[in-house]
Amino acid sequence: MDSLLRIFPQKRRDFWKVTADKAQEVCEIRLRVDRPVIIETSRGDFFLDHSGIWREEPYGAYSVTETEIRDLIAYLCQDSVYAYADEIRQGFLTVEGGHRIGLSGQAVLENENSLRTLKNISFVNIRVAHEIRGVADKILPELYKAGRFQNTLIVSPPGFGKTTLLRDLIRQLSDGNAYGPGLRVGVVDERSELAGSYRGRPQNDLGMRTDVLDACPKALGMLLLLRSMSPQVIAVDELGEEQDLRVLHMAASGGCSLLATVHGAGEEDAARRLGGEYMREMFARIVILKGADGMQMLGGGMILCGCLGLGMWYRGQFLMRLHMTRELICLLDQWISEIRYNRSTLPEGCRQIGRQREDRLGEICNRVYREYAEAGGTGFLEIAGESFRRQLEALPLKKEEIDQFLIFAGKEGYADETMQIRAMELSKEGLERTATAQQREITQKCRLAVGLGAMSGMFLVLLLL
Repeated sequence: MDSLLRIFPQKRRDFWKVTADKAQEVCEIRLRVDRPVIIETSRGDFFLDHSGIWREEPYGAYSVTETEIRDLIAYLCQDSVYAYADEIRQGFLTVEGGHRIGLSGQAVLENENSLRTLKNISFVNIRVAHEIRGVADKILPELYKAGRFQNTLIVSPPGFGKTTLLRDLIRQLSDGNAYGPGLRVGVVDERSELAGSYRGRPQNDLGMRTDVLDACPKALGMLLLLRSMSPQVIAVDELGEEQDLRVLHMAASGGCSLLATVHGAGEEDAARRLGGEYMREMFARIVILKGADGMQMLGGGMILCGCLGLGMWYRGQFLMRLHMTRELICLLDQWISEIRYNRSTLPEGCRQIGRQREDRLGEICNRVYREYAEAGGTGFLEIAGESFRRQLEALPLKKEEIDQFLIFAGKEGYADETMQIRAMELSKEGLERTATAQQREITQKCRLAVGLGAMSGMFLVLLLL
Protein backbone atom coordinates (compact mmCIF):
# COMPACT_ATOMS: atom_id res chain seq x y z
CA MET A 1 0.00 0.00 0.00
CA ASP A 2 1.71 3.12 -1.28
CA SER A 3 -0.16 5.46 1.07
CA LEU A 4 1.25 3.58 4.09
CA LEU A 5 4.79 3.79 2.72
CA ARG A 6 4.41 7.55 2.17
CA ILE A 7 3.90 8.05 5.91
CA PHE A 8 7.62 7.57 6.45
CA PRO A 9 10.48 9.85 5.31
CA GLN A 10 12.05 8.92 2.00
CA LYS A 11 15.30 7.74 3.58
CA ARG A 12 13.43 5.14 5.71
CA ARG A 13 11.07 3.70 3.11
CA ASP A 14 13.25 0.72 2.23
CA PHE A 15 13.05 -0.37 5.87
CA TRP A 16 9.24 -0.17 5.85
CA LYS A 17 8.64 -1.74 2.43
CA VAL A 18 7.89 -5.26 3.74
CA THR A 19 5.29 -3.87 6.16
CA ALA A 20 3.74 -1.73 3.41
CA ASP A 21 3.46 -4.81 1.18
CA LYS A 22 1.49 -6.52 3.97
CA ALA A 23 -0.65 -3.44 4.69
CA GLN A 24 -3.92 -5.35 4.37
CA GLU A 25 -2.94 -7.40 7.43
CA VAL A 26 -1.77 -4.45 9.51
CA CYS A 27 -4.11 -2.88 12.06
CA GLU A 28 -1.65 -0.65 13.93
CA ILE A 29 2.06 0.14 14.02
CA ARG A 30 3.32 1.06 17.50
CA LEU A 31 6.48 3.13 17.80
CA ARG A 32 7.93 3.79 21.27
CA VAL A 33 11.32 5.38 21.93
CA ASP A 34 13.93 2.74 22.83
CA ARG A 35 11.35 -0.03 22.55
CA PRO A 36 10.81 -2.62 19.79
CA VAL A 37 8.47 -1.70 16.93
CA ILE A 38 5.24 -3.68 17.25
CA ILE A 39 3.06 -4.51 14.23
CA GLU A 40 -0.46 -5.38 15.40
CA THR A 41 -2.42 -7.64 13.05
CA SER A 42 -5.48 -9.84 13.19
CA ARG A 43 -3.08 -12.79 13.57
CA GLY A 44 -1.33 -11.27 16.58
CA ASP A 45 1.69 -9.03 17.19
CA PHE A 46 4.88 -9.08 15.12
CA PHE A 47 8.25 -7.38 15.54
CA LEU A 48 10.81 -6.16 13.00
CA ASP A 49 14.43 -7.14 12.62
CA HIS A 50 17.01 -4.55 11.53
CA SER A 51 16.11 -5.14 7.86
CA GLY A 52 12.39 -4.57 8.38
CA ILE A 53 11.48 -8.28 8.15
CA TRP A 54 8.65 -9.51 10.37
CA ARG A 55 9.50 -11.85 13.25
CA GLU A 56 7.46 -13.36 16.07
CA GLU A 57 9.95 -12.89 18.95
CA PRO A 58 10.92 -9.51 20.47
CA TYR A 59 14.46 -10.53 21.38
CA GLY A 60 16.96 -8.62 19.28
CA ALA A 61 14.16 -6.79 17.44
CA TYR A 62 14.63 -3.32 16.05
CA SER A 63 13.97 -0.45 18.49
CA VAL A 64 12.99 3.09 17.54
CA THR A 65 15.28 5.97 18.50
CA GLU A 66 14.29 9.42 19.72
CA THR A 67 15.77 10.93 16.54
CA GLU A 68 13.59 8.73 14.31
CA ILE A 69 10.44 9.77 16.16
CA ARG A 70 11.42 13.44 15.90
CA ASP A 71 12.22 13.11 12.17
CA LEU A 72 8.90 11.32 11.54
CA ILE A 73 6.86 14.05 13.29
CA ALA A 74 8.72 16.78 11.40
CA TYR A 75 8.10 14.99 8.09
CA LEU A 76 4.40 14.50 8.80
CA CYS A 77 4.08 18.19 9.72
CA GLN A 78 6.03 19.23 6.61
CA ASP A 79 8.75 20.72 8.86
CA SER A 80 6.26 23.10 10.47
CA VAL A 81 5.01 21.64 13.73
CA TYR A 82 3.48 25.01 14.59
CA ALA A 83 1.14 24.80 11.56
CA TYR A 84 -0.23 21.51 12.90
CA ALA A 85 -0.58 22.70 16.50
CA ASP A 86 -4.37 22.26 16.54
CA GLU A 87 -4.14 18.65 15.35
CA ILE A 88 -1.33 17.83 17.78
CA ARG A 89 -3.37 19.30 20.62
CA GLN A 90 -6.07 16.75 19.75
CA GLY A 91 -3.50 13.98 20.02
CA PHE A 92 -3.46 12.82 16.40
CA LEU A 93 -2.71 13.66 12.80
CA THR A 94 -4.61 12.37 9.78
CA VAL A 95 -2.51 11.82 6.68
CA GLU A 96 -3.07 11.02 3.02
CA GLY A 97 -4.82 7.68 2.64
CA GLY A 98 -6.90 8.23 5.76
CA HIS A 99 -4.31 6.77 8.14
CA ARG A 100 -4.41 8.22 11.64
CA ILE A 101 -1.23 8.98 13.58
CA GLY A 102 -1.81 8.96 17.35
CA LEU A 103 0.68 10.94 19.44
CA SER A 104 1.65 10.84 23.10
CA GLY A 105 4.37 12.44 25.18
CA GLN A 106 4.64 15.31 27.63
CA ALA A 107 1.46 17.35 28.02
CA VAL A 108 1.68 21.15 28.21
CA LEU A 109 -1.39 22.52 29.99
CA GLU A 110 -3.03 25.88 29.43
CA ASN A 111 -4.99 25.55 32.64
CA GLU A 112 -6.02 22.70 34.86
CA ASN A 113 -8.33 21.08 32.31
CA SER A 114 -7.10 22.43 28.98
CA LEU A 115 -4.27 20.99 26.87
CA ARG A 116 -2.19 23.55 24.97
CA THR A 117 0.07 21.11 23.12
CA LEU A 118 2.27 18.02 23.35
CA LYS A 119 6.06 18.13 23.47
CA ASN A 120 8.79 15.52 23.67
CA ILE A 121 6.61 13.12 21.70
CA SER A 122 7.93 9.65 22.42
CA PHE A 123 5.03 7.40 21.46
CA VAL A 124 3.42 7.10 18.04
CA ASN A 125 0.53 4.84 17.00
CA ILE A 126 -0.05 4.52 13.26
CA ARG A 127 -3.59 3.31 12.80
CA VAL A 128 -3.84 1.89 9.30
CA ALA A 129 -7.04 2.78 7.46
CA HIS A 130 -8.91 -0.14 5.94
CA GLU A 131 -11.96 0.14 3.78
CA ILE A 132 -13.79 -3.18 3.80
CA ARG A 133 -16.53 -2.76 1.22
CA GLY A 134 -19.55 -4.96 1.79
CA VAL A 135 -18.91 -5.63 5.48
CA ALA A 136 -22.42 -4.33 6.24
CA ASP A 137 -24.17 -6.55 3.67
CA LYS A 138 -25.35 -9.18 6.18
CA ILE A 139 -27.09 -6.78 8.54
CA LEU A 140 -28.31 -4.20 6.04
CA PRO A 141 -31.71 -5.86 5.31
CA GLU A 142 -32.50 -5.90 9.04
CA LEU A 143 -32.00 -2.13 9.31
CA TYR A 144 -34.86 -1.27 6.96
CA LYS A 145 -38.58 -1.41 7.47
CA ALA A 146 -41.01 -0.74 4.62
CA GLY A 147 -38.17 0.78 2.62
CA ARG A 148 -37.20 3.23 5.39
CA PHE A 149 -33.89 3.12 7.23
CA GLN A 150 -34.40 2.69 10.98
CA ASN A 151 -32.46 4.55 13.67
CA THR A 152 -29.49 2.29 14.38
CA LEU A 153 -26.95 2.08 17.21
CA ILE A 154 -23.78 -0.04 16.92
CA VAL A 155 -22.30 -1.25 20.21
CA SER A 156 -18.89 -2.85 20.63
CA PRO A 157 -15.68 -2.71 22.66
CA PRO A 158 -12.71 -0.91 21.05
CA GLY A 159 -11.06 -2.82 18.24
CA PHE A 160 -13.96 -5.01 17.12
CA GLY A 161 -14.78 -3.25 13.89
CA LYS A 162 -17.61 -0.86 14.71
CA THR A 163 -15.99 2.05 12.84
CA THR A 164 -15.35 -0.16 9.81
CA LEU A 165 -18.96 -1.31 9.89
CA LEU A 166 -20.22 2.26 10.36
CA ARG A 167 -18.14 3.48 7.40
CA ASP A 168 -19.58 0.83 5.06
CA LEU A 169 -23.13 1.50 6.27
CA ILE A 170 -22.69 5.20 5.51
CA ARG A 171 -21.43 4.39 2.02
CA GLN A 172 -24.33 2.06 1.25
CA LEU A 173 -26.94 4.44 2.66
CA SER A 174 -25.47 7.26 0.60
CA ASP A 175 -25.17 5.39 -2.69
CA GLY A 176 -28.41 3.46 -2.25
CA ASN A 177 -28.84 -0.29 -2.01
CA ALA A 178 -31.30 -3.08 -2.68
CA TYR A 179 -33.43 -2.10 0.32
CA GLY A 180 -33.75 1.64 -0.09
CA PRO A 181 -32.80 4.62 -2.30
CA GLY A 182 -29.73 6.77 -1.78
CA LEU A 183 -30.00 9.21 1.13
CA ARG A 184 -28.28 12.46 2.05
CA VAL A 185 -25.95 11.52 4.91
CA GLY A 186 -24.34 14.09 7.20
CA VAL A 187 -21.22 12.76 8.97
CA VAL A 188 -19.63 14.47 11.96
CA ASP A 189 -16.12 13.03 11.97
CA GLU A 190 -14.77 14.38 15.25
CA ARG A 191 -11.59 12.30 15.24
CA SER A 192 -11.14 11.98 11.47
CA GLU A 193 -11.62 8.21 11.69
CA LEU A 194 -14.60 7.72 9.40
CA ALA A 195 -13.73 9.78 6.36
CA GLY A 196 -10.02 10.02 7.11
CA SER A 197 -10.07 13.55 5.73
CA TYR A 198 -6.80 15.02 4.53
CA ARG A 199 -6.91 18.79 3.98
CA GLY A 200 -10.71 18.61 4.16
CA ARG A 201 -11.10 15.88 1.53
CA PRO A 202 -12.26 12.39 2.60
CA GLN A 203 -9.75 9.67 1.82
CA ASN A 204 -12.29 6.93 2.42
CA ASP A 205 -15.34 6.33 0.24
CA LEU A 206 -18.42 7.40 2.20
CA GLY A 207 -20.75 7.56 -0.80
CA MET A 208 -21.87 10.11 -3.35
CA ARG A 209 -24.53 11.80 -1.18
CA THR A 210 -22.42 12.19 1.97
CA ASP A 211 -21.34 15.51 3.49
CA VAL A 212 -18.52 15.41 6.06
CA LEU A 213 -17.73 17.87 8.83
CA ASP A 214 -14.22 17.00 9.95
CA ALA A 215 -12.50 17.60 13.30
CA CYS A 216 -15.59 19.16 14.87
CA PRO A 217 -17.22 18.27 18.22
CA LYS A 218 -20.21 16.04 17.60
CA ALA A 219 -22.93 18.22 19.15
CA LEU A 220 -21.77 21.37 17.34
CA GLY A 221 -21.19 19.46 14.10
CA MET A 222 -24.66 17.93 14.07
CA LEU A 223 -26.25 21.37 14.57
CA LEU A 224 -24.20 22.84 11.73
CA LEU A 225 -25.11 20.00 9.35
CA LEU A 226 -28.81 20.22 10.23
CA ARG A 227 -28.79 23.94 9.52
CA SER A 228 -26.75 23.91 6.33
CA MET A 229 -26.88 20.53 4.56
CA SER A 230 -30.41 19.18 5.20
CA PRO A 231 -29.30 15.58 5.87
CA GLN A 232 -31.75 12.70 5.83
CA VAL A 233 -29.39 10.64 8.01
CA ILE A 234 -27.02 11.89 10.73
CA ALA A 235 -24.02 9.59 11.36
CA VAL A 236 -21.62 9.93 14.30
CA ASP A 237 -19.03 7.75 15.96
CA GLU A 238 -18.61 7.11 19.69
CA LEU A 239 -21.50 8.76 21.51
CA GLY A 240 -21.06 9.63 25.16
CA GLU A 241 -21.59 13.30 26.01
CA GLU A 242 -24.99 14.44 27.27
CA GLN A 243 -25.10 17.29 24.76
CA ASP A 244 -24.58 14.77 21.91
CA LEU A 245 -27.72 12.97 23.01
CA ARG A 246 -29.77 16.17 23.21
CA VAL A 247 -28.84 17.15 19.65
CA LEU A 248 -29.54 13.63 18.38
CA HIS A 249 -33.00 13.78 19.93
CA MET A 250 -33.62 17.10 18.22
CA ALA A 251 -32.46 15.68 14.87
CA ALA A 252 -34.76 12.67 15.22
CA SER A 253 -37.70 14.90 16.14
CA GLY A 254 -37.07 16.84 12.92
CA GLY A 255 -37.37 13.72 10.79
CA CYS A 256 -33.69 12.73 10.50
CA SER A 257 -32.70 9.10 10.76
CA LEU A 258 -29.84 8.30 13.14
CA LEU A 259 -26.75 6.11 12.76
CA ALA A 260 -24.30 6.05 15.65
CA THR A 261 -21.82 3.94 17.62
CA VAL A 262 -21.00 3.67 21.31
CA HIS A 263 -18.32 1.83 23.27
CA GLY A 264 -19.60 -1.10 25.29
CA ALA A 265 -19.41 -4.83 25.77
CA GLY A 266 -23.15 -5.18 25.23
CA GLU A 267 -26.57 -3.61 25.62
CA GLU A 268 -26.18 -3.09 29.39
CA ASP A 269 -22.94 -1.14 28.95
CA ALA A 270 -24.51 1.02 26.26
CA ALA A 271 -27.59 1.61 28.42
CA ARG A 272 -25.40 2.83 31.30
CA ARG A 273 -23.60 5.28 29.01
CA LEU A 274 -26.65 6.61 27.20
CA GLY A 275 -29.52 5.90 29.56
CA GLY A 276 -31.59 2.77 29.00
CA GLU A 277 -34.93 4.41 28.29
CA TYR A 278 -33.37 6.99 26.00
CA MET A 279 -31.46 4.36 24.05
CA ARG A 280 -34.47 2.12 23.48
CA GLU A 281 -36.72 5.05 22.59
CA MET A 282 -34.30 6.61 20.09
CA PHE A 283 -32.90 3.55 18.35
CA ALA A 284 -35.14 0.99 16.67
CA ARG A 285 -32.16 -1.23 15.84
CA ILE A 286 -29.24 -2.06 18.12
CA VAL A 287 -26.33 -3.99 16.65
CA ILE A 288 -23.87 -5.56 19.09
CA LEU A 289 -20.42 -6.65 17.95
CA LYS A 290 -18.70 -9.27 20.06
CA GLY A 291 -15.21 -10.73 20.01
CA ALA A 292 -14.11 -14.31 20.27
CA ASP A 293 -10.71 -15.66 21.30
CA GLY A 294 -9.24 -12.16 21.38
CA MET A 295 -9.73 -11.74 17.60
CA GLN A 296 -11.64 -9.09 15.80
CA MET A 297 -14.93 -10.30 14.61
CA LEU A 298 -17.77 -8.75 12.73
CA GLY A 299 -21.03 -10.50 12.50
CA GLY A 300 -20.36 -13.55 14.63
CA GLY A 301 -21.22 -11.69 17.81
CA MET A 302 -23.81 -9.51 16.21
CA ILE A 303 -27.28 -9.33 17.52
CA LEU A 304 -30.17 -7.01 17.09
CA CYS A 305 -30.91 -7.10 20.83
CA GLY A 306 -34.55 -7.70 20.75
CA CYS A 307 -35.12 -5.09 18.04
CA LEU A 308 -35.28 -7.99 15.62
CA GLY A 309 -37.60 -9.71 18.02
CA LEU A 310 -41.27 -9.09 18.42
CA GLY A 311 -40.79 -7.48 21.80
CA MET A 312 -38.77 -4.47 20.69
CA TRP A 313 -40.80 -4.08 17.54
CA TYR A 314 -43.97 -4.02 19.65
CA ARG A 315 -42.57 -1.37 21.95
CA GLY A 316 -41.19 0.67 19.05
CA GLN A 317 -44.60 0.79 17.42
CA PHE A 318 -46.18 2.12 20.58
CA LEU A 319 -43.45 4.76 20.99
CA MET A 320 -43.82 5.96 17.41
CA ARG A 321 -47.59 6.08 17.77
CA LEU A 322 -47.28 8.09 21.00
CA HIS A 323 -44.77 10.46 19.38
CA MET A 324 -47.04 11.13 16.40
CA THR A 325 -50.07 11.67 18.65
CA ARG A 326 -48.13 14.31 20.60
CA GLU A 327 -47.02 15.94 17.34
CA LEU A 328 -50.66 16.18 16.22
CA ILE A 329 -51.44 17.94 19.51
CA CYS A 330 -48.61 20.42 18.83
CA LEU A 331 -49.92 21.00 15.30
CA LEU A 332 -53.39 21.83 16.64
CA ASP A 333 -51.83 24.23 19.15
CA GLN A 334 -50.04 26.03 16.31
CA TRP A 335 -53.21 26.17 14.22
CA ILE A 336 -55.30 27.57 17.08
CA SER A 337 -52.65 30.26 17.69
CA GLU A 338 -52.66 31.24 13.99
CA ILE A 339 -56.45 31.71 14.04
CA ARG A 340 -56.68 33.34 17.49
CA TYR A 341 -53.70 35.68 17.46
CA ASN A 342 -52.78 36.19 13.79
CA ARG A 343 -56.39 36.29 12.59
CA SER A 344 -55.61 33.69 9.94
CA THR A 345 -58.33 31.82 8.13
CA LEU A 346 -58.39 28.05 8.47
CA PRO A 347 -56.66 27.51 5.08
CA GLU A 348 -54.10 30.26 5.71
CA GLY A 349 -53.30 28.78 9.12
CA CYS A 350 -52.63 25.43 7.43
CA ARG A 351 -50.32 27.15 4.97
CA GLN A 352 -48.37 28.95 7.72
CA ILE A 353 -47.85 25.71 9.68
CA GLY A 354 -46.48 24.06 6.54
CA ARG A 355 -43.96 26.88 6.25
CA GLN A 356 -42.96 26.74 9.91
CA ARG A 357 -42.58 22.98 10.40
CA GLU A 358 -39.78 21.10 8.70
CA ASP A 359 -41.01 17.62 9.60
CA ARG A 360 -43.44 15.17 8.01
CA LEU A 361 -46.50 16.99 9.38
CA GLY A 362 -45.25 20.21 7.85
CA GLU A 363 -45.03 18.48 4.46
CA ILE A 364 -48.59 17.18 4.89
CA CYS A 365 -49.91 20.70 5.66
CA ASN A 366 -48.16 22.04 2.57
CA ARG A 367 -49.73 19.34 0.43
CA VAL A 368 -53.20 19.97 1.88
CA TYR A 369 -52.96 23.66 1.07
CA ARG A 370 -51.70 22.96 -2.48
CA GLU A 371 -54.64 20.65 -3.12
CA TYR A 372 -56.98 23.34 -1.79
CA ALA A 373 -55.40 26.01 -4.03
CA GLU A 374 -55.52 23.74 -7.09
CA ALA A 375 -59.24 23.23 -6.44
CA GLY A 376 -59.80 26.96 -6.83
CA GLY A 377 -59.69 27.94 -3.16
CA THR A 378 -63.07 26.50 -2.21
CA GLY A 379 -64.27 23.60 -0.09
CA PHE A 380 -61.32 23.59 2.31
CA LEU A 381 -62.88 21.37 4.96
CA GLU A 382 -63.81 18.60 2.53
CA ILE A 383 -60.41 18.70 0.82
CA ALA A 384 -58.52 18.90 4.12
CA GLY A 385 -60.46 16.01 5.63
CA GLU A 386 -59.74 13.70 2.69
CA SER A 387 -56.12 14.82 2.22
CA PHE A 388 -55.16 14.68 5.90
CA ARG A 389 -56.73 11.23 6.31
CA ARG A 390 -54.98 9.83 3.23
CA GLN A 391 -51.58 11.08 4.31
CA LEU A 392 -51.89 10.38 8.04
CA GLU A 393 -52.76 6.75 7.29
CA ALA A 394 -49.17 6.33 6.07
CA LEU A 395 -47.88 7.31 9.52
CA PRO A 396 -47.78 5.11 12.67
CA LEU A 397 -51.27 6.17 13.74
CA LYS A 398 -54.48 4.22 14.21
CA LYS A 399 -57.88 5.19 12.85
CA GLU A 400 -59.04 6.45 16.24
CA GLU A 401 -56.24 9.05 16.45
CA ILE A 402 -56.88 10.22 12.88
CA ASP A 403 -60.64 10.48 13.48
CA GLN A 404 -60.02 12.44 16.67
CA PHE A 405 -57.71 14.85 14.87
CA LEU A 406 -60.19 15.43 12.04
CA ILE A 407 -63.04 16.59 14.27
CA PHE A 408 -62.30 20.13 13.10
CA ALA A 409 -63.20 19.12 9.53
CA GLY A 410 -66.86 18.78 10.46
CA LYS A 411 -69.24 21.23 8.79
CA GLU A 412 -70.03 22.99 12.02
CA GLY A 413 -66.42 23.89 12.61
CA TYR A 414 -66.06 26.40 9.77
CA ALA A 415 -68.87 28.85 10.60
CA ASP A 416 -66.81 31.42 12.51
CA GLU A 417 -63.56 31.88 14.40
CA THR A 418 -65.01 30.81 17.76
CA MET A 419 -66.44 27.56 16.39
CA GLN A 420 -63.23 26.79 14.48
CA ILE A 421 -61.15 27.14 17.64
CA ARG A 422 -63.66 25.14 19.72
CA ALA A 423 -63.64 22.29 17.20
CA MET A 424 -59.84 22.17 17.28
CA GLU A 425 -59.78 22.29 21.08
CA LEU A 426 -62.12 19.30 21.14
CA SER A 427 -59.71 17.45 18.84
CA LYS A 428 -56.79 18.43 21.04
CA GLU A 429 -58.52 17.33 24.27
CA GLY A 430 -59.37 13.96 22.76
CA LEU A 431 -55.81 13.43 21.53
CA GLU A 432 -54.41 14.37 24.95
CA ARG A 433 -56.58 11.68 26.57
CA THR A 434 -55.40 9.23 23.93
CA ALA A 435 -51.73 10.11 24.56
CA THR A 436 -52.19 9.58 28.32
CA ALA A 437 -53.70 6.16 27.67
CA GLN A 438 -50.90 5.28 25.24
CA GLN A 439 -48.24 6.21 27.80
CA ARG A 440 -49.94 4.03 30.41
CA GLU A 441 -50.10 1.12 27.96
CA ILE A 442 -46.40 1.45 27.14
CA THR A 443 -45.46 1.43 30.82
CA GLN A 444 -47.67 -1.54 31.72
CA LYS A 445 -47.32 -3.85 28.70
CA CYS A 446 -44.08 -3.10 26.93
CA ARG A 447 -41.63 -3.82 29.75
CA LEU A 448 -42.54 -7.49 29.50
CA ALA A 449 -42.24 -7.45 25.72
CA VAL A 450 -38.82 -5.77 25.83
CA GLY A 451 -37.58 -8.16 28.49
CA LEU A 452 -38.65 -11.19 26.48
CA GLY A 453 -37.09 -9.69 23.34
CA ALA A 454 -33.78 -9.07 25.10
CA MET A 455 -33.71 -12.59 26.54
CA SER A 456 -34.39 -14.03 23.09
CA GLY A 457 -31.59 -11.91 21.68
CA MET A 458 -29.10 -13.10 24.28
CA PHE A 459 -30.07 -16.68 23.54
CA LEU A 460 -29.32 -16.11 19.85
CA VAL A 461 -25.92 -14.64 20.73
CA LEU A 462 -25.06 -17.75 22.71
CA LEU A 463 -26.08 -19.90 19.78
CA LEU A 464 -24.00 -17.86 17.35
CA LEU A 465 -20.90 -17.88 19.53
